[in-house]
Parts: sequence; structure tokens; C-alpha cells
Amino acid sequence: MNLPQHLGNGFISAFNFSDGISLLVFNCQFNHDWKIVYDQLTNPPLQFNFSIKGGVKHYYHDKGINYFLNPLQGTITSDPSKSTQGFCFPENQEVVFVSLMIDRKQYLNKIDCLIEEMPEKLRKVFSDKNGKEAFFYQGNYSVASSECIQNI
Repeated sequence: MNLPQHLGNGFISAFNFSDGISLLVFNCQFNHDWKIVYDQLTNPPLQFNFSIKGGVKHYYHDKGINYFLNPLQGTITSDPSKSTQGFCFPENQEVVFVSLMIDRKQYLNKIDCLIEEMPEKLRKVFSDKNGKEAFFYQGNYSVASSECIQNI
């Protein structure tokens, strides 16, 4: 979807893949601060978030967890069921932001045999099919990884 000129310029794309994987891509600049809010009912996804350019604020667990995602930073997050989360995009700043979302109930049918090989913290968050626990990990990634994400 191309942004209407009164909102800014650029585009937002969404893709649904098989086995519970979806991708949301923001490559845009908003004319005003802009927020996207998810009111979670059940089965919130596990999210892998990447800021490639510009910064994005993310809050979840009914605003109990807040952080700012700078360029070349990524997070892995999981919001508990029945809570709200949101992403805030600053005005007049070019942002390239990608969120890979995994529906754990669907995805575990595909990788069930490999889950035991994951590190313990990831195994627990992937196994939390009903979204009972909040999870947060933030780290930096390389320029090469950024280029790979941009090429996708």
C-alpha cells in the first residue's frame, strides 16, 4: 500500500506465508507522529523486529514494556494474550522497519521436531503457543544483515 500524500510518502507492505509466518514492511516517512496499535485477543505472534533506517518506539504488555529501536537493532518480542501493543513512528523521519511475525500454534506443527535443539529461552518462547508470558530480547545486528533484510 502506498501512503496517501496527506499521511506522508513511501509504502507499507504485508505478506502472509504458509505455516503461520507473516511479514510487515514499513518503508516510509510520515508527516506527523503515527502509531499502529494491536489489540490482542488471543494467540499473539512471536515477533522479530528490525530497524534498518530511522527509529521506532515499541510498547507492549499493556505498556508495561517500552523501548526504542534504533537503526541496526533488532528485537524478539512476545506479548501476552489479551494485551495491547503498538509501534510509534516519528514525524518527518525516513523509517525502514520490518516485523517478522510467527503464529506459534501453526509454526510448531512445522518445526516440532527441531524445537528441542533451540536454546532454552527460545524453546520456551516458541513453546508458549497461547501467549501466556511476555518475552523481550534486544540486540544489534550487522550492516551485512541489514543489506540482506533490505534485499528481501
